[in-house]
Amino acid sequence: MLAFCLLFLSPISFVNSHRDISWFKDTKYHYDNIINIENSWRECEDWTDDFNNIRSNDDVHSEWEFHFTALCISLKVIVWPLDWDDQRLDETINYTIARIYNGDDIENTANNGAFWMINGGPGLPGYVMYPHTTPWLTFMDGTYDVYIHEHRGVPYSTEFSCPTEMFYSGDFKACSTYTANYWGNNSYFSTYQAAFDIAYAIDLFSNDFSAYNGDNTVLYGTSYGTYLVNKYLQLYPNQVRAVILDGVCAGDECKLQDQDEAYHDTAIKLFNRCGEDPFCNAQFVPEYGDTIIEAIEYIYGLFDDNDGNMPCNPLEVSPYNMTIAVSEFKSMLTSWVGNEHDRMLIMPVLKRTARCNADDYEALRYILQDEGTLRRLQDEDEYNNEYHNAIFPNIALSELWGGDADSGWVTYLPPMDLYNKYANPQIPILLINGDLDPMTRVEWARDAALNFGADTDDGNHRYYVEFTNVVHVVFVHSSMANYTDYSINIEDDEYNSDHETCAFYVVKSFIDDPYSTPDTQCLEWLIPLDWRMSTKISKEISEDGFGITNAWGEIKEVIIDPTTPDDTEENGHDDYIFINLFDGILF
Repeated sequence: MLAFCLLFLSPISFVNSHRDISWFKDTKYHYDNIINIENSWRECEDWTDDFNNIRSNDDVHSEWEFHFTALCISLKVIVWPLDWDDQRLDETINYTIARIYNGDDIENTANNGAFWMINGGPGLPGYVMYPHTTPWLTFMDGTYDVYIHEHRGVPYSTEFSCPTEMFYSGDFKACSTYTANYWGNNSYFSTYQAAFDIAYAIDLFSNDFSAYNGDNTVLYGTSYGTYLVNKYLQLYPNQVRAVILDGVCAGDECKLQDQDEAYHDTAIKLFNRCGEDPFCNAQFVPEYGDTIIEAIEYIYGLFDDNDGNMPCNPLEVSPYNMTIAVSEFKSMLTSWVGNEHDRMLIMPVLKRTARCNADDYEALRYILQDEGTLRRLQDEDEYNNEYHNAIFPNIALSELWGGDADSGWVTYLPPMDLYNKYANPQIPILLINGDLDPMTRVEWARDAALNFGADTDDGNHRYYVEFTNVVHVVFVHSSMANYTDYSINIEDDEYNSDHETCAFYVVKSFIDDPYSTPDTQCLEWLIPLDWRMSTKISKEISEDGFGITNAWGEIKEVIIDPTTPDDTEENGHDDYIFINLFDGILF
């Protein structure tokens, strides 16, 4: 599931709400929650097996020095209000929280604090964050506990869904009518309500259970989670010690209806960086055009000359007898733009499509049909469907679209005094974003930095760090090289693969001292774009995609002046290089 943003409806401004959760702390449910938290921790059954398999079967993960344990609060023991604005407390929901800590310390003296991870979606279960907690906790020497919400609406808390056959039939009107009738109002499963959930959970653990982590609480939101955290900060601008937003979606810039444009512009940036690299540029220019963008337009023109189908298509002959339409081909490339590794296959695929010799034919056959990337992506789609529920369209189409999606979904109206507004946090805040992020594009992050006052170092303890060539969620994808001079033997060096990302260092520096500018030295060590596909990890990517380690096949070593970056990204977007993302997916 992707993480998306919105077009807000009113002018940007800051707001702090006076709403609070204190009324709920006078109810019997609050005291029951305290008792249950003390007595009802259990092992997170649905997480533990996957976690142990990762740790025991993966050469990298098996070397982690700490053994971490995930504990959950049972679905049936923690009770939350269905509607935080209804103090009559007519209805309640169940809620799940996971606490991941150093299992070697049974008393858990992680006194440095609590690190609350707010995941994206909307609609992804919290446990998708679980694999990322272990390298982070190892990096932090187990001095923080990690807490993860199973947000309202996902199956492991209180599920918000309609019958499966209704949802997958695409009848969104029927699905949303069903949920509205069942719950009374679809707005009970909104970002606004989820923001109160965060506040109450943090208050519950910080004040009543300080023996776990003291009073030092840090909030980390990623992707859609940054939109949710911005909402939370509007309501609670100073509850926690510090906040990190990764893959920024806050304010009036980001909107779901513009995702095609965002992917298009990110692809153009990636193509232009190929054009700026002498090796990559030489594979296309001047053979297929005078600039890299002209060359790519020429290659797509080959599809037009072949009735809109793949011009070098090994699937048109027995035993396949299949055509690859340009739309399917573009969808494949689109899926790679936001992937830290697979995106490096885009240029070799385009080159092989244009050249189409015998080796290219076999490589393309592998990637399109046999065991390569397209087949793997189809398998991933089937896997992701396991977690698909009505929360995504409910929030996306009510708050995040940016216009009339014409989907039929019965939307809700979010509180307008909080809508289309940036929070004004009274605590240090760090914004981080990759500059090749197609989901929460870097322009949105820069705009948010400007509105938060994080674009300049003026002592307000608001910081913005941008990561070159990095895709969505830098906490995971800001991989570093184990060398500092990229000009020396780049093809012989191996990349750091232990998941200690550059963002780890920046975030640790920030939470160690939120009142000082974060240490960003690791930005110098970010992995460059390996256009030659000659490093160990690039060869593994090529073998996964093409079935061979030689991604390019025959290469041209003629070095010419790289092309000047094309200004296509500044022009109109009538003709997208990539297919519309949501055709046939949502509507």
